[in-house]
Amino acid sequence: GEINKNLIKDDNKSFVRVCKSNEGMNALTLYEVKEHIQNYSLVSLTLKTGRTHQIRVHMSSIDHPLIGDAKYGDFELNKEIKKKYHLNHQFLHAYSICFIKPIGSLKYLENKTIISPLPKELDKIREEQAQQEKVTNPRDVQKAKDRIESLKKQNYAVSKKIEKLKAKLVRNLV
Repeated sequence: GEINKNLIKDDNKSFVRVCKSNEGMNALTLYEVKEHIQNYSLVSLTLKTGRTHQIRVHMSSIDHPLIGDAKYGDFELNKEIKKKYHLNHQFLHAYSICFIKPIGSLKYLENKTIISPLPKELDKIREEQAQQEKVTNPRDVQKAKDRIESLKKQNYAVSKKIEKLKAKLVRNLV
């Protein structure tokens, strides 16, 4: 997906917000969902521009704030996550950084990509959520409920047929 929304910074409040296209500065973020677990998604983001708080504001603007983001995030969820996992920062990690045209002393990094796996602390949260989903996957729960309803209807239909057959048998006996 793509988030193409202008951003404007309020220097007085140290806060950035999405604004109208004729205001602020253009900001473009590309995203790809890598994994969806329960109500969470692990996404890969590519910044096409480099604005202050761009990832945080863009993700929040599409109702997918970063876990642990105390400024633009879901404050209640952050409290739950902090209590359960002791996470005191954003669930944000630079998995890879690619140097296209570095300047100055970084010139030697041109066309190089540095990869850094998800830190153990964040991977543990992801793993626990995945394990929890296996136990309580909402799709599986809904399928089970639908199957129960279907069986109830079938049972009801069979019961009605049995009642009709009993009535017919009684009439034939009389």
